[in-house]
Amino acid sequence: MMGFPARTRLTTKMRFLAKFNDPKKAGRFGDYLLTRGIPVDVEEDDGEYSIWVHDEDQIDEAGQILEDYENQPDAEHFVKAESKASSIRAQAEKENRQFNRRIKDGRTAFHRHRSYSAGPVTMFFVFACVAIFLVQMTSGRNGNPIIPSLAFSSEGRSLAEIFPGFQLWRLVTPALMHGDLFHIFFNCYWLVFLGGMIEDRINSRFTALFIVALAIISNFTQFALVGPNFLGFSGVNYGMFGFVWVMSRRDPLSGFAIPQSTVILLMAFFVIGWLGIFWQAVANWSHTGGLVAGVVAAQMRSRFFPS
Repeated sequence: MMGFPARTRLTTKMRFLAKFNDPKKAGRFGDYLLTRGIPVDVEEDDGEYSIWVHDEDQIDEAGQILEDYENQPDAEHFVKAESKASSIRAQAEKENRQFNRRIKDGRTAFHRHRSYSAGPVTMFFVFACVAIFLVQMTSGRNGNPIIPSLAFSSEGRSLAEIFPGFQLWRLVTPALMHGDLFHIFFNCYWLVFLGGMIEDRINSRFTALFIVALAIISNFTQFALVGPNFLGFSGVNYGMFGFVWVMSRRDPLSGFAIPQSTVILLMAFFVIGWLGIFWQAVANWSHTGGLVAGVVAAQMRSRFFPS
């Protein structure tokens, strides 16, 4: 075998071009065609070497080159083709290895999404939610002086407590408060599922900063458009959901994956919240702000930091 490596012809578009008795001439001709962007196979059969052109649309061009080659096979441009063809083949093999490695990594990532555990940052926010909820349930919303200080504002639509009051934690802490057992269970479940996946796939530092950023964005959106009377981690969860959803579609090798049934479920809750069918007091703008922020973050990460 000379020129290109032998391969099984799996397509009827390959066309026979020529036959040589001299392997050196067959290889040189195959090399030159390669440098001209015409892929071929050079196959040996009982001492004869057949040239097969991969793309039948290139058969006419290859035929014209063949006429020139038969007239002057030792011409300089044919002789020099060997070294250039070797470089082209080496580059093609390198790209093929990289492609195969990415496929392998993608398969590994696909299997990895089935097994991961929530990291320390995810569990910290779970414990924070549970601890604050226990204080709420045992002392009443206003029975403990700690609880009012965690709300976004105790002065209506004013930001005086935060700016210039330097109570910056109020930008985040409303997300850590919950109204009842169903509320905190639902939010902690999705926090572990989504936050755990992000922390496992990226790292704890990113997860911590991302959760804080989502809390600030979702909380401020709800405050600015509705008012200060809201609580719950669902705005952050919708931000993490948007992030995971977009990453799974734009960057499959990132390891993020989310079942279609989960997407439908969360988007159904999102729509139901806006329609006010079952629940009236839902922080819909918090959900929306978080979701948009998560989607934008995933778009930026997949574009500038692809896997």
